[in-house]
Amino acid sequence: MGRKRKRRVSKPASREVRERIVTLRDAGMSWGKLSAELDMPTSTILGIYQRETGPAVESVPSPAGRVEARILKTFPNPRLICIYFGERKEGRFAKCVVKPRVNWVSNAKLMVMPVEGDDELWRIERDFA
Repeated sequence: MGRKRKRRVSKPASREVRERIVTLRDAGMSWGKLSAELDMPTSTILGIYQRETGPAVESVPSPAGRVEARILKTFPNPRLICIYFGERKEGRFAKCVVKPRVNWVSNAKLMVMPVEGDDELWRIERDFA
């Protein structure tokens, strides 16, 4: 039986390398040439570039009144669900406090209101008449 070989673990790219990837790619260098010059796999370079130049996540709107939202998914915590505003592709997600032991169907519409004191937390708005 042979000896076990240690698994080689690479370190994350330094700040200088990440900046160099972005500047070279923005200057028009191809992924293959970047890979050859930096001696890194193309997929790694592509991932670094996407993380560095990715879209800025827009903050969730927080108007004073109620807002229409849709259910994305449930969380392991039975008191929370993940909601989104507008189009799902925009990536504007937030948490919403709900009653436990209720089945929440994905893409169902809700009217929600912001929770005072927390910008990222919403609650279901209900009309008690």
